[in-house]
Amino acid sequence: SRRHLRRALDRPWRRDAALRRFAQREFPDVDDARWEELAGSATSMIAVIALLALAADETSSRDDLAAVAAVYAPWVGALTLILDSYIDQDDDAVTGAWSFVTYFDSDAAVRRRGHELIERVMTGVGTLPHADRHKVVVSAMLAMFLTSDSARRDPLASDVPELLRAGGPLTVTLAPILRAWRLAYRQRN
Repeated sequence: SRRHLRRALDRPWRRDAALRRFAQREFPDVDDARWEELAGSATSMIAVIALLALAADETSSRDDLAAVAAVYAPWVGALTLILDSYIDQDDDAVTGAWSFVTYFDSDAAVRRRGHELIERVMTGVGTLPHADRHKVVVSAMLAMFLTSDSARRDPLASDVPELLRAGGPLTVTLAPILRAWRLAYRQRN
């Protein structure tokens, strides 16, 4: 019920317990992800968009659907979660918003997991039907997150070039273009 959910979210230990149960129920076969990644990946709209695009393609099959779903939910969703939390951590601390990065012991651990997720996602999308399209979407997403003003502030700014390189040549190429777009259209965050 809505009231039960509100009560769970108001108390961090209840929220975490509810999210842990959700992750176990929805992703029972994924054992190499953190429960926070699994629960948080469900909030990412990018998987929905990828699945809608696939549904619009009359040549797609059930196997295509399963393959795309397995890469986007949870992996691409988890990557968007960690990037969003990483670049918004200062703002989240001020507002008291839930932040995935607070579950890590250090910034170095966040960076390591970010790299792992980038590598896993880029490898995963490379195996999908129309892999080039998925690579463009993920590369653009990485570049968009990593060109925000908050990603350019210390101490995050020193991590950005390495994270961009982890996304591959297309991500590196798109970053200055998206940064220029942000500046031209005042799209700071």
